[in-house]
Amino acid sequence: MLELDDARWQLLTSFFGDGSDVPLAIKAWLDSIGTESETDTYADGICELVLHQLTITNAALAFVPWVLHAYVKTETEFRWKYLTDIAIVEANRVAYGVYYNAEGTEPYPDWLMGPYLEAVEAAKLLALDLVALDREAAWDCGLLALMPAFDGDGKTAWQQWTIRYET
Repeated sequence: MLELDDARWQLLTSFFGDGSDVPLAIKAWLDSIGTESETDTYADGICELVLHQLTITNAALAFVPWVLHAYVKTETEFRWKYLTDIAIVEANRVAYGVYYNAEGTEPYPDWLMGPYLEAVEAAKLLALDLVALDREAAWDCGLLALMPAFDGDGKTAWQQWTIRYET
């Protein structure tokens, strides 16, 4: 997991600049977990930087281990949302790739991919448990539709996501 004070965040791209703004947004979000501002800090803060309109930048790959960390370490009512967003990032990565990365930056830095892929694999196991616990809730949040992304099938994940939101 890329530590929040690591200088390599500057080598990543957010939707509104270089990745140096992402660790600040992650810290604000982590501090908000369990408070009334958690939803806004997560959705309007960090997600707008790395997961904008269901597309991703390379900074989303650094964000995913932090989402998994929050899922595992905290009791939050947004656990479904967090796993769904990890699945959205993975569905994008395998189906379409990063939407944008700044000139001179790598879309998939080698130093980032190990922790990212480990987090995705752990998220898959947690998602399987959640889906088994409550399939209806898994469908309602979109997690069930996106499950194929965890097995490398982003196209099917997006097809099912479209069905989920068009019906």
